[in-house]
Amino acid sequence: MKNELGLDFELRRIFVDEREINIYGAEDDTCIIGEATVRLGTNLIQEFEEKIEALKRIKPELINPKTIKVIYTDYAVPNALELAEKHEIWVLNWKGDLTPRKIIKSS
Repeated sequence: MKNELGLDFELRRIFVDEREINIYGAEDDTCIIGEATVRLGTNLIQEFEEKIEALKRIKPELINPKTIKVIYTDYAVPNALELAEKHEIWVLNWKGDLTPRKIIKSS
């Protein structure tokens, strides 16, 4: 992302109400929030969205005007990829992008 967007995120994990978010980083006006999993199913996407909503409520200072939601996986079931696209989640694996990367602007 440094080459494409000029952003150099220092990634770390954070906790919200004892729930772990595997990937978090912030640079300028953009933050990246993500998960890493071996197998991506629809349940993980729903849990991920719940974690993001909790983060917005409990630690709103960690949410920047632009957000990139990402899930890194080894394998994703097709209906999980469809759901990820609906939620504007960038899904990728070692081969490349499985869904398009989106930068979501806060309203």
